[in-house]
Formats: sequence, C-alpha cells, structure tokens
Amino acid sequence: GAPGGQPGRGAAERERLQGLVCDAHALDSVYFTGFTETNKTFVITRLGRRPNGLCEMWLFLRVDGIGEFEHPVHPDMMVSDESEKCWRGGGLMIECLQPHRCWKIKFNGRLRKGPYRHQWNEEEGELVHVKFSFHWTSFSDIFDFNLESHPKVFAHAIALEKWSAEFFRRVKEDGEQHSRYEQWGQSIGDIEIEGHGKKEVSLRGVRSHSYGIRNWAEIYRYVMILMHCEDGTSAHLTIICIPATTTHLAVGYVLFPDGKKAGIDWSSASLAEMADDGFIRDLYQVSFTAGGQFFEVCAMLDKQARPVVYNGLTGTGVFHECIADFQLNRTVPGWGLVEFYYRDATGQLIPNSGSRLKEPSVPASSQFTEQHSQCTRDAEGKGAQLDQLTYPQVQSILYYPRVQRAEPGFLPDEDLFFLTLSEIGEVLRHRSADIIFRARRRRRILDHQMALQFPEVNVGRMVPLQLDEGETPTAGAMLSGTDQFGQCTWQRGIAGTWWHISH
Repeated sequence: GAPGGQPGRGAAERERLQGLVCDAHALDSVYFTGFTETNKTFVITRLGRRPNGLCEMWLFLRVDGIGEFEHPVHPDMMVSDESEKCWRGGGLMIECLQPHRCWKIKFNGRLRKGPYRHQWNEEEGELVHVKFSFHWTSFSDIFDFNLESHPKVFAHAIALEKWSAEFFRRVKEDGEQHSRYEQWGQSIGDIEIEGHGKKEVSLRGVRSHSYGIRNWAEIYRYVMILMHCEDGTSAHLTIICIPATTTHLAVGYVLFPDGKKAGIDWSSASLAEMADDGFIRDLYQVSFTAGGQFFEVCAMLDKQARPVVYNGLTGTGVFHECIADFQLNRTVPGWGLVEFYYRDATGQLIPNSGSRLKEPSVPASSQFTEQHSQCTRDAEGKGAQLDQLTYPQVQSILYYPRVQRAEPGFLPDEDLFFLTLSEIGEVLRHRSADIIFRARRRRRILDHQMALQFPEVNVGRMVPLQLDEGETPTAGAMLSGTDQFGQCTWQRGIAGTWWHISH
C-alpha cells in the first residue's frame, strides 16, 4: 500500500480523543519519539489522559551542542488534563491533523536543563524557556498489536502458565480492555531555546496510541526496544511480565524497508537477563525472527541520556527511558531507545540506572527492637499503634541519610510532617512512590497555603449555655452532618448541651 497505509473505516474515530471508560484505570495515551540520524538530538513526548482531570505527561529533549532538558514536574509525571479537541497538558499539545498520516506536536513553556533527575529534589534547578513545533508525517503502515501480533508468541506465553477457567477468563478480559497500535514517521520542525537561536531539525521515530484500561500496578516488569535503522528497517520488541496472565511474553514486529511488516514469532530475550537486579548496563544483545528472517540486535545505551519518570497515581513504579544506538545484524546502524519498567508494589526499591541500589532495610538488628517490629505489624491495619514509637524512632526507620554511598532511604528527607498516620504505617511496610509523591505535592503548595488569608470565623473557646429544661436557642444553626458557610453561633454538644461560640 501507499506509505502510511490507507486509513480504513473508523480510522478517524480511532485517531481522535477516546472517551475514558468507567474505570479508575481508564487511559487514552499518545506517545511520540524522534531521533536525528546525524547527531545526538532527540525528542520524546507523551500525554496519557486519566480520569478525574489528570494526565500522565512525559517530555524529554536533547539538542546536540546545547544540552538535555526535561519538564520541571519530572521525575513525577502527573499534570492537569487540559484536553478538549486534542491531547493537551503541561504546556504540551499533540493533535491529529489527518488520520494515520499527519500529526502536530507543540510545546511552549519552561523546561529544566539537565542532567536528568533520577531522584526527588525540591530544588527547581535551572529553568529555561523552550518552544518547539513539529509536523509529523507517517512513512509506514499501522501495526495493530491486537490484530497483527504473531499468534505463536501468545501460544508460547500461555503454555508457560498454569491453566484454569479463571486464567483464561483473565487472558480474554485483558485482551479486550486495552488497544494499542503504532506507526513510524518523520518529524520536521524547529526548536527554540532561551539564549540560543532557532534550530531546524528532522527526526525519525515511532508514535503509538494506547487506550482502554491500563493499571500499571498489574505489570511486574517490562523491557521495550524501539529501533529504526539506516537501511529503513524498524522494529519493536517488548518482553513483559504480567503475573495475572502471562509471566513471560515477548511480542513485537518488524517493518521492512519495502514497506512490508511481520509480527515477531520468536525471541531469545529474557527479563531475567535484562536488568532484573535493577542495574541497567550499557550493552544488551537480543535475537528474534519475523517474516522468515533472523535478526540480531545490539543496543548500546547512552550513559547520560537515561531520563526517568515515576508513576505515583495508578500504581507505583518507574520508567527508565534509555536512549540507545543500535547495530542490526552486526553491520547496519540504528537509533532509538530501550525502555525499562519496574513495579514497586512489593517493597522492592525502585531501581536507578546510575548504580546498583540495594533494597532499603530497617536499621541494624541492634537498633531495630521488638517495639519497632510490633509497630510494623500493627501498621498493616489502619496505621494504629504508631504511638508506640517516638518521633525520632520512626525517623530512624524511614529516613537515614546515606549520601556518601549514594543510596536513598525510604523517604527523601527526615520530615514526616507531610505524611498522615496511615501513610506512615504504609511506608513502614515498604517504600511507596505514590505516598512520597503525595507528600512532595503537599510540601510544594505549603508556601502558597500559608500566604492565603481568610476572615476569622470564630475566635475563642466554646462555652456551654445554661438553658432551662426544654428551652432551645432562638438563633443559630445546627451544623451536625451539614455543610455551612459563614459564622457559627450555636452548636449542640454530644450530651445534648448547647454551646455558644465566641466571635
């Protein structure tokens, strides 16, 4: 077919904003990558609409000769969803101009200059104004993972599992509730960075549209390889572990230089051999077959360009977006990335690509008494019994600086002020990116909250009134179980006593 494929019936409907289904994990996500073939410039953007007016946003940029940039919210990724007729949030806009053919990507705002952050930091860093605008045009057909993936890889993945009626129900449900398709293309546009002139760039990369239901907490791990080569070959390989359905599924495709495409039917890749210990190495090699051909891929990861985003809303975990140079069949150069996802829902420390990090532990046994242990067990309920520990004791469990060894504790700092008792109980059991991000958001808005001024509604203490039996006040309002605005004059006490609040 013609480059980009002929948009079939319903293409316009698929390419526009999707209605979020009635589910807490509903998702409508668009993702674009772009790499130059002549230098180190790249752009990665993503907007994933979620319920309740929230949006998952990724924005990473590197301009050769100038530096690396990322959105100031990173390594967090949640922003307000401003989408109306197109995807929009955090200053980023992604719009479909022609289904399966043309898209527009624009950003106008401040980005933080690198290096990319892998840990929480309250300091904003150096923020610079950045504008870019790209016109994306497809040069390949759509690859629909639901319809075009090779059945052999699913048969192999299912054969590894223990079969039951419930297992097949989960597999069927998972396949029906989420859709994803991809397409490769070229972005042409310009980037303007504060203090530097406007630069015109041409990028090649992939775009994806993913919608339906996606609960990141259901995914234990995955590694995704996206590669475009000098000879026109493009490839995608994902190795993923979803404990409820398939613990080892290797799925993907190859787009050949002549425009043909084929699903990958076999791969040597194994999650156990790809940074399973949390240490992301600089070199990875995998093999796979597709369309009757054998492919050997070598990925050489960039030591500096490994941006990170944490998922703290719909499941706890971390994404490592590692830029890479590729070599196909030992001769053909290529460009792209290797994306590592780790779930942090079982107490494992979120890995860091810079150095191997060990799972955080509580203080040594000589310091960790039975009293600490009792508190941890009790915390598994409603966070009760935390009063068994003093404030310094709780700090000793959750926070202990190890800066010299570059290893984090459970919390980014020693202040527990921004955690509730139940959250402290949860963090006592394991590190939680979700809770830590909640605390960081509360800290960020504290100065704003403290600056707010409100009229004094009541000052002083409530004083009981001496009323005769059966007598009630002649003015006032009952507040129990109601929402009231304004001043309160009377309030009925627990034992039936009327109270007067001084003003």
